[in-house]
Amino acid sequence: MASYYEDEEKHDKIRLILEIGSLQQREAASQNAKNEIQKQLYDYMVLLGDEGERWATNVLGVAILGTEVCFSRPRRNRQNGWTFTNASKWYNLYDGIFVKEIDKVAEMCRKDED
Repeated sequence: MASYYEDEEKHDKIRLILEIGSLQQREAASQNAKNEIQKQLYDYMVLLGDEGERWATNVLGVAILGTEVCFSRPRRNRQNGWTFTNASKWYNLYDGIFVKEIDKVAEMCRKDED
């Protein structure tokens, strides 16, 4: 990850990673398309690197495909520190769950400013 500050100890904090897929047809997304976008999101989450100042446990991965959305979060494991969840459930983008999750990220960002 690049630092845009002269001081190498200072980093941008990452709170949200968003992967947006597009549907080629008007039909609902296939399970294969969902699996593919989840893998892309997971790969981006892994690029965050080790837990630290940049993200700690406070990062949310969001995949959007058509009008469906899923979430990925960091989880501590015993073997190598951290891993990221693979979403097992997709939600409607217009459902209150999406808004609730984005509001949590906004709150984290406000706390970071303090």
